[in-house]
Amino acid sequence: MRARSQRHNTFALLLICSLPILFRLDAGEVQAWDEALFALRAQTISLFGDVWDQTEHAPGGLYSSTYPPLTMWMMAGAFSLFGPDAFAIRLFAALCAIAGIVLIYGIARRLVSRDIALMTAALLAGSLQWNTYGRMGMTDVPVVTFALLALWSVLKICEEQRSAYVRRWTALLAVAVAAGLMSKIVVSLLPLLFIGMAWRFAGPDRVKRRALLIAGLIGIGLALPWHLMMAARHGLEFASAFVPPHLTSAVEGPRPLSGWWYYLNQLLIGNPFSLFALVGLLVTFKPPLRLFRRATDNWLLATVTLWFGLGLLVFSFATTKMPHYTLLLLPPAVFLAAYTLEQMMDSWLHRRAAWAGILGLLACCVWALAPALRTAVKDAFGGGSAVILGVFMLVLLLALLSGMLLKQDLRESIMARTALVITFGLPVVLILNVMRINADSAERHADGAWQTAQVLEYSGRNSFVYLTHQRNDGDLLGPQLGWYTRGWPYGWRPERNVVSLGIPEYHFDENALQEVQHWPNDLLVYHYSPLYGAVHLRVRQWLEARRPLLLQTNRYLVFGAIPAKP
Repeated sequence: MRARSQRHNTFALLLICSLPILFRLDAGEVQAWDEALFALRAQTISLFGDVWDQTEHAPGGLYSSTYPPLTMWMMAGAFSLFGPDAFAIRLFAALCAIAGIVLIYGIARRLVSRDIALMTAALLAGSLQWNTYGRMGMTDVPVVTFALLALWSVLKICEEQRSAYVRRWTALLAVAVAAGLMSKIVVSLLPLLFIGMAWRFAGPDRVKRRALLIAGLIGIGLALPWHLMMAARHGLEFASAFVPPHLTSAVEGPRPLSGWWYYLNQLLIGNPFSLFALVGLLVTFKPPLRLFRRATDNWLLATVTLWFGLGLLVFSFATTKMPHYTLLLLPPAVFLAAYTLEQMMDSWLHRRAAWAGILGLLACCVWALAPALRTAVKDAFGGGSAVILGVFMLVLLLALLSGMLLKQDLRESIMARTALVITFGLPVVLILNVMRINADSAERHADGAWQTAQVLEYSGRNSFVYLTHQRNDGDLLGPQLGWYTRGWPYGWRPERNVVSLGIPEYHFDENALQEVQHWPNDLLVYHYSPLYGAVHLRVRQWLEARRPLLLQTNRYLVFGAIPAKP
């Protein structure tokens, strides 16, 4: 009876952690890039029957149809049930995010106690990136969830004593491997690391080793036909996608000034407890070679540490920096954070290092929950006022010194009273924070694409000029506006067409703008971003001097035709 009650309580707590992801899931516009691209791919399945290969009708052809289509298949299925709207686009990713929270609890139970495992689930649910991208129709959360499912299945295969159940977990592992390979490229190979680590260090018998090998091969075999089909159809252009250009060049978005520190900062902003993951990375296996010497004793801990350490190293020194890449680091980060915290509460509370750790956690929480502080620090390093940064560092230093100077008995008493409150109360604060963010989601995401599409639809014209700042050819696709105009820019509506023009990102070029004058009778849509600073203001002034402004939104300006000369 007690065990059943405990299971019910665990289920209830996991449900509470998961519910914020579903709160107002349909709020706000379809997001401007990946979400809109994948939604358009899913719609080609619904409209044109492009189940296996969406290249013919997808925006940019192979540019947007390189990623495997599992997420798009799920979106298309949701469209048939709920219609093509934001809820249907995001439902699969949201369900994967919830499954990830449940899976991370089950895996964490192999490393830590039940209470700390529940805290691990709460930490993932309260992570800013997990909440944000779990509520977007993208592939990142699904592929990470399938990796967690693979790790869970590997654990069950190694633990299971009944051969019939080993076969069931083998089948589930094969499904997880295949689903990951059908969701994304390169990072979807992560389950092979788990299989390799279990094969080498978990000490399974010959039957279980065979099960791990068979599951991996079946998973690869299930995903291989689609990849071979795409390679046969599109050749080297498709195959080149498996050599990630993100490592050596800035493929997407502006390159952050923070450099290698970018992902450390993103982890701390997304979840302040990541501080303890960094501590765990440094102290759990020291020196690094001990990672493999102790892997036989705790192969799961070694696997998680390797996952986090190698992932952080590769991403930190890759040239392309994007916040959603942090998702791959979050699960091992919260695993290591929870494990380190439990070790700390068991044996470190009498040490001065524990005081510094808790104080560091509080400082990271302030850093994560106070955007104004981050802005002030960024301005200080950019040559602005350093007063706020100085005050923050002074308070932190005084708090650290006060703990170091306290008598040991008093310090231990304070730590014993506050450690549990801090470590279990702060995850609740993080979950409440993501609930607040979700409540404001409609206001934050009002780009104006829907209003712009309405102006175009009711203008009586069959063409318009799309003007945007261009880094590469993909920037001209305009998938957000393409979604709300029902594929107008991509030839889905043969009677209508678009002229797409690119201008420089960070400097004003009047010669490039002169191109828009070749279409004096068409409406002109200018898509811009505050990232371009004063450049977009100069572009707007130039356009307003020549065309009437019909609509102004947060990301779009619509200009009318050039007035006829009297």
